[in-house]
Amino acid sequence: MERVTLRLATETDLTALWAVHVAGMRTYVEQTWGWDHTWQATHFRANFPFGNRQVVQWDGALAGYLDVDQSPERIYLANIVLSPAFHNLGIGTSIIADLQSRAREANLPLELQVLHVNVNAHRLYTRFGFGQYGSTETHHLMRWQ
Repeated sequence: MERVTLRLATETDLTALWAVHVAGMRTYVEQTWGWDHTWQATHFRANFPFGNRQVVQWDGALAGYLDVDQSPERIYLANIVLSPAFHNLGIGTSIIADLQSRAREANLPLELQVLHVNVNAHRLYTRFGFGQYGSTETHHLMRWQ
């Protein structure tokens, strides 16, 4: 049985995925910009990418969400957010390995950005062979080819 599965997010997932966003991202957002709960909630709901956002499941339980965009130039890992209860189970590792296989087959680079303050995610991406190709005031820009 595959422990990590993905499915398209639906409107019924909105509340649960908002809770994942708060649990998984609040600390990093606070450290980077400060946390305005009302703004975050409004922005999350208004910009929810229905038709693209995937629910990450671990043994059938909702563990997080994933946003991946593919163009003729690249595959872009826009978001991978897991609830802290699902950290260190190999979920991120499985997703990244699958995306690298997809990029290899399509002969495309796999790109992402990671907040400077998210040291653990940066370490994970570096371990997977991503290199930094730039940065912004808030993010490392990383690429795997």
